[in-house]
Amino acid sequence: MARKLNVTIVGGGISGLLAARVLREKHNVTVIERQAGNHEFSAAITLGPTAINIVESLGFDRKRGGTMAAEKVLVWNKNFGRISENITKKYTSKLNGEFTFSYRRDVWDEFLRLATSNEFPGSPANVLWGSTVGNVDVESGTVYLDDGRKIESDLVIAADGIRSSVRHLVLQQEESVHARPSGSSAFRFTVPGDVVREIHLKHGRTDDPMAPNMNLYMSMDGTQRTCVTYPCRSGQILSCAFVAPDKLIARETVESWAAEAEEGEIRRLFHDFDPLFLDLADRAVKPRCWRLRDQDPLHSYTRGCTMLIGDAAHAMTPHLGQGGTQAIEDAAAFDLFNDPAYDAYSVPEILQMIDRVRRQRATQIQTWTREFQGWKKRALEEKYTWYCWSYPGIKECLTRLDAGLEMIELKHFNETDAK
Repeated sequence: MARKLNVTIVGGGISGLLAARVLREKHNVTVIERQAGNHEFSAAITLGPTAINIVESLGFDRKRGGTMAAEKVLVWNKNFGRISENITKKYTSKLNGEFTFSYRRDVWDEFLRLATSNEFPGSPANVLWGSTVGNVDVESGTVYLDDGRKIESDLVIAADGIRSSVRHLVLQQEESVHARPSGSSAFRFTVPGDVVREIHLKHGRTDDPMAPNMNLYMSMDGTQRTCVTYPCRSGQILSCAFVAPDKLIARETVESWAAEAEEGEIRRLFHDFDPLFLDLADRAVKPRCWRLRDQDPLHSYTRGCTMLIGDAAHAMTPHLGQGGTQAIEDAAAFDLFNDPAYDAYSVPEILQMIDRVRRQRATQIQTWTREFQGWKKRALEEKYTWYCWSYPGIKECLTRLDAGLEMIELKHFNETDAK
């Protein structure tokens, strides 16, 4: 925009902080965060090629973020029987990017640096820690805080997560638009690398448990219990997620949003998995049970001068590992507000352009994420990967849509070969 906008971002998580980094280059940015600081829990995050390329272009430092490039995705049964092996370079070598593993707290710290450090162009974002939004006038951009303060904004970005307080205001619907339980919950925790190696040696395993691979261990008995592990923080810790249907989990655990795992609960639920997994669970660092939630695709992400991004817009389960990547792509789309080519458009008009691209893409990925839970045929798995890891950016997508073309061109996917 030719004029400098006053931007208010509700939520200081991953999507909100990266949106602040994008917009600070030309505009005044205020981030409102109800927590007092880094509130990311002890878990990891995968970033696909599109996401890692975006964040590195904005100054993200992989070394500071402890980010590791994945080499393989391996699928096993619960007793270490190999089912499949997928070399990630099969995809990434053609996409000019990498599939990566990071510790969520490290990514958050880096994004805060990008948003608030003097190292980067523009004015650092102002973060109001420990502040809660009471209401938002989504048409005018006025944001009301619970402490009585009022912030006048030209652009409001709702990056306040899966339990967004702004979502129903944008959609003009009641609170029922919140994401619903998906039917499964994940016990998420980390284990120090030296402890993991000790456990592997105890069980006679000679492979390197901290190799840069994602490992999926499946029950293969119809119960849909799964264990997912991969290293992060430059190989210092192993991220673990033990996923089980809610019907198998104690109700007092899954009724809450997230709760500490009961002693011995993971061992009970996964008792028939190889004993190595049970030992990992016993050495878990503060295991918590997270109820996985799923959002039906929304009819719009924007109203007036307000836009939903990240989990506030398109919450999805982690089965395709796309939550973080889609949030980052959302944030990058606000670069339209920095481009002189869009100066003639109003804030609502530009938000409609962003909505046109981001909602179509995220909705497709939400739909496929649901399909992936059932492990559909191989052809679909291939197509999922090519689509999720292929994104030319907001401007190219708009150009393609205006020309009547497919927004995402799957150049490398051959459905015949994938069957």
